Formats: sequence, structure tokens, C-alpha cells
Amino acid sequence: MLEQQAGITMTHVPYKSTGPARQDLLGAQVDLTFGTPPPFMPFIQSGKLRALAVTGKARVSSLPSVPTAAEAGLPKLDATSWFGVFAPAKTPKPIIDKLTAEIAKVMATPAFKQKAMELGSAAEYMNPQQLTDYSTTELARWAQVVKAAKIEAD
Repeated sequence: MLEQQAGITMTHVPYKSTGPARQDLLGAQVDLTFGTPPPFMPFIQSGKLRALAVTGKARVSSLPSVPTAAEAGLPKLDATSWFGVFAPAKTPKPIIDKLTAEIAKVMATPAFKQKAMELGSAAEYMNPQQLTDYSTTELARWAQVVKAAKIEAD
């Protein structure tokens, strides 16, 4: 998405996890990486790494001086990581309702919100229908990026 919108070409270096990518970035083996804030926060806060931009629509509260990609000159770049809790399709509704209620309760606590903020994350609750709609939209949006980049599975 960045390549398409910025009109640049980068070399993709695949990593199995954030840890090795972060180590290579710290060791100047790669020039940049993308990732969620939590594993990078200590290094950003200590000055060992510099956050260039956040790829969501809003700044991250724990990194207030880091611009959004739009503020940095890429107005259409919107790529955020998100997590959801999913259950098998045939899970009985009473179980889904109980899980949903408990997740909403935990996410509404000040402790949960504070920890998410410290880690550079925004914890936003979505009910099952909202999560279904959001994930469907995201899959379609990223499918367009993959198609335009002519990415194929090996």
C-alpha cells in the first residue's frame, strides 16, 4: 500500500516475527519496518528508534508527536492492525452473548484502557455485527492492494 501510494519501490524482507525485524532495524540491517507500537515503544521512548508515522487515521495518544501518514503527505494511507475474538460459526447464541458481554466489560475498565494506551494501542470494542462488518470491509480493501501489487501465494 505504501509503495502504491508513494510511488516508490522497496525490497520486502520477510520475517517470522516482530522480534527479528526489530533487531535488524536496531542493528541497521534494514532501513525501516512496520509494526504495532507495543514491541517498539521502549526503543522509541529511549531514542534508539524513531517513529516516522502512524498508519491509522488518528495519532496514537502515547506517541503524540508522531504524525499520521496523512499528515506526513500520504492522505490515503490507512493501514492499522486490529485484533478480534472469533468463535466457530455454530457456537450457540447464549455462549456468544456471554463472551461478548464479558469482553465488553473488561475492555471498559480503566485498567484495560490505560494498559492499551501505554502500549500505544487504541482498544475499541465492537459487537459481533460490527466486527463482522469491519473484517469484511478490511478483507475487501486489502484484496484490492494485493491485486494491484500482483501478489501471489507461493
